[in-house]
Amino acid sequence: MKLLKLSLVLGLVTFLGFSNLVLAAGQGGPFYVGAMVGNASYDYGDVNNSTPTQFYFGYRKPDSIFGFEAAYVDLGDADVTSLSGVSLRAHGYNISGVYHSPNSRASLGFMLKAGFYSFDTDLKVAGMTILTSSGSGLSLGGGVDYAMNQYLSFRAELQGFVGVKDFANNSSVFSGNIGVEVHF
Repeated sequence: MKLLKLSLVLGLVTFLGFSNLVLAAGQGGPFYVGAMVGNASYDYGDVNNSTPTQFYFGYRKPDSIFGFEAAYVDLGDADVTSLSGVSLRAHGYNISGVYHSPNSRASLGFMLKAGFYSFDTDLKVAGMTILTSSGSGLSLGGGVDYAMNQYLSFRAELQGFVGVKDFANNSSVFSGNIGVEVHF
């Protein structure tokens, strides 16, 4: 929980810092940073949902519909209900190619993305990590974004991480997220 709070505080400080730079520059540019929070679900019936956070950096030329994003993703602690005091926590990096609808810089638009992730999954007992498994795989996502102006957008997306290492059958994890991004 402390890491989640620290991540949110660092994300907010970064967001505010970039907001001031963007407003001082007077125009939006091809780069953007964002932060999201949501709800993640494993494919297992005995693993509770978790609260993921994601901080990302992207590049998209103003006249292009294609871009890329690099993100740090923390899927949060997901309690294993069949084992008291046991939880899973997947976290790591994701790199994606992103398609943006042509009008997404001016109003409501949609986006699709595909990429690869590299995660460490911690098996925790009573809050202490006792095992870590590393793996990588395919990530897919899509969503909508709403441009408030040329500097600020809101995003809602669904994202899936296929075959995340989890000490069992390597289930997929799906998350629904909402967030904000600043263009500079």
